[in-house]
Amino acid sequence: MYFQHLYAKGVKLSDLVAMQRYLAAPTSLRTVSSVQKNHSIEDLTPVKLNARVKARIAQLHLEKNPGSNAVGIEDIVIGTSAQFMRTMEIDLREQYFSDAVHFFQEKYGKENVLYCMCHVNESNPHIHVGILPITSEGRLSASSLFTSKSVKILRTEFHKAVASKYGLECGKSHESNHLEEVKSHPEELKTKLKVLAENMDGLEQKI
Repeated sequence: MYFQHLYAKGVKLSDLVAMQRYLAAPTSLRTVSSVQKNHSIEDLTPVKLNARVKARIAQLHLEKNPGSNAVGIEDIVIGTSAQFMRTMEIDLREQYFSDAVHFFQEKYGKENVLYCMCHVNESNPHIHVGILPITSEGRLSASSLFTSKSVKILRTEFHKAVASKYGLECGKSHESNHLEEVKSHPEELKTKLKVLAENMDGLEQKI
């Protein structure tokens, strides 16, 4: 029995530059387990992520500018059970990820899906989809859009629209639960992003 993986984590405005560097890190800077390279899906790259998020927020004409601790991006990670992913043909895997992007674009608005990066050089390939957490009322509020309850509903909706077509189960495997537990700690994420950013300082990057 193989499961879909879907979990979400908020990225603060102050961490967007580091997040971009993490997403775009070339294979040589990550644990190499594949000859394939990390790449964007549907040409949705994280280039100039910080500037693009701030420009989109400016369009909201908020009464008060959000502080640096406000969540500017909800990073959605999509994958499957590792064993299933290892047996998927590359073209089928790419189609699964492409279908995922279209699902999020339809649900949250194409203009609010800022990146989709595929990390293929790890033991379990997966994608990161960056969602601007803008409510239907035009507010920037990740806490409103991505509650524990809404993420559970999101998993069900994603399964019905996408994952079920690939024979995946909707429940969460032990493997997925572990990943979500690790990724859910903001301080761990912040530390990881800063370390990655420091490691990238000597490289030429288009921020």
